[in-house]
Amino acid sequence: MDPETDALIQTIIQTEFSDITLISIAHRLQTVAYYDRILVMDAGQVAEYDTPLALFDEPGSVFRSLCEKKNLTRDSLQKIQADAKAAVEARVRASD
Repeated sequence: MDPETDALIQTIIQTEFSDITLISIAHRLQTVAYYDRILVMDAGQVAEYDTPLALFDEPGSVFRSLCEKKNLTRDSLQKIQADAKAAVEARVRASD
């Protein structure tokens, strides 16, 4: 899936399902950067659970190592989150 389509899907998820718990299995770090909490699994076991930025800020975390492999910085994660928030706000305004 291309990044633009993924962003659109995430915007719809965040606006239409904002008041429910959603469990998503994702393989793209850009996708999980939108979410409130991330559960990182390793060999079928829970490895980490926290917000994307908290996991990124944890030296030696699995999530951070994955981000580093994909050249995702803390600033990248913050930009993804800010863009998602702006898209959700625009969608809400458009539906009013």
